[in-house]
Order: sequence, then structure tokens, then C-alpha cells
Amino acid sequence: MAEEISDIQKAESEEKGGFKELFEPWVRPALIAGVGLAFLQQFIGTNTIIYYAPKTFTSVGFGNSAAILGTVGIGAVNVIMTFVAIKIIDRVGRKALLLFGNAGMVLSLIVLSVVNRFFFEGSTAAGWTTVICLGLFIVIFAVSWGPVVWVMLPELFPVHVRGIGTGVSTFLLHTGNLIISLTFPALLSAIGISNLFLIYAVIGVGAFLFVKYLVTETKGKSLEEIEEDLKREIVPSQVAKGKRYEQWPAACAAGFSMLNKRLIKKGHSLIF
Repeated sequence: MAEEISDIQKAESEEKGGFKELFEPWVRPALIAGVGLAFLQQFIGTNTIIYYAPKTFTSVGFGNSAAILGTVGIGAVNVIMTFVAIKIIDRVGRKALLLFGNAGMVLSLIVLSVVNRFFFEGSTAAGWTTVICLGLFIVIFAVSWGPVVWVMLPELFPVHVRGIGTGVSTFLLHTGNLIISLTFPALLSAIGISNLFLIYAVIGVGAFLFVKYLVTETKGKSLEEIEEDLKREIVPSQVAKGKRYEQWPAACAAGFSMLNKRLIKKGHSLIF
């Protein structure tokens, strides 16, 4: 633990990177993952569902009082299940929770879309199915995409650009929130609630594929280990494409130095 704290303090004392450094080849995968998670957390439609829950409930036949009560219930469930996420996030893993969350939220949205398309508006079946599916959607979001994205954003970025990388991702997250919030009422009037839920479900499928192929698991890794993984991945991929061969001597020297440093900590050395 003391060694990790020392490494973190040393890294923090180094020169901080700026906006330009976010686009370095070895940092770019972290930027793509961070920005993608930030946008997709909003474009799945979660905050819109919470903001406009009363309108959603009234659109399927509930009165104003029942709609407000249902919205309060959704908010309470969101808070309670977030505490559950805190308990399980380090045991289950970030990526696993994101993938589970995607699958569950997409299923809920598809059921919502189907029910509101094939049951006439105001029917009891459509109304109560909407309540159950919205509640399930919020439960799943609160144990997955809600807290996990906020945990992962600072973990994804290397130390020297962690501040600006997290800041850019957070800015885009709130930008996505604004876009979704402004477009929801117009889309609801134009295409109906069934089609709107279906659009969010399609985005959810895209989010599943994004997480599966472009987001790395950070469970059980120190911030420095995550940074080392980024550095190890970029040089071989560049050489495979026939680019930047000149980086190999520096990369090999850095790898040798890193290995020797770890051996010294265990009482050994590659240098005699």
C-alpha cells in the first residue's frame, strides 16, 4: 500500500498534460471509452425517464396524483439501489455490471414499447406494465450505469490527463443530458411513447456493443496499472500497422525499466 501511495504521489508531481495530450495515440482509447460511456449513459434515456415520469404515467392512463406518486417511488428506488451498487461493484466488476445493465434496460424498454403499441392508450394492462417496467429499468440502471460510469471515468484516464479527461467526459455527459431532455417532449408528441422507448432500446443495444469491445475492465487494478496497460497496448498495435517503428527502442527500454523496478521491490534486479 505504501509503495502504491508513493507511486501515485510521484505521478501527481509530474507535469500535467493538457487538452492536446488527450489525443495522443496511447491515450485515445481511454478518451473514446470515457466520452462514449458519458454520452451513452444519457442517450439510453434514463434521466429523461426520471424527469418526465409524470408525463409518461399520464400518457398511459394514470391520473395526476398517481403519476406524481409513481415518480416519487422511482426516485426512492433509484437512491436505494445505488447503495446496493456500492456494495457489489468491486466484487462483480465494472464491465460486467455495465453489460448486465444494458441487457436488462434494453429488455425493459422493448417490453414498454410493445405494450404501449399493442394495448390501447389508457388500458389497465398498459398502465401497470409501464409502472413495473419503468421500476425495473430504474433498479437496473441504479446498480449499473448510474454509479459505474462515474466510478470508471477517472479510472480510465492516465494520471497526467486524468483531470482534463474526466472534465471533458463529464461536460459531454451533461451535454447529452441537455439534448435528451430538450428532445423528449417533441419526440413524444411526434412519434408516440412506444416508438420513443424503441429508439432508446436500439441505443441500448449499441451501448452493449460499445462496452463489450471498447471498454476495458478496471476492477482490481490500480490507476497506475491501468495506465501501464494503455501504454503496452498501443506500441504493438502501431507496429502491426507498419507505423512508428522508431518507438520500439524507447518502449523496450521503458518496459525493461518497469520490470526491473518491480523486481527491485522484491529484492531482485536485472542489473548486476
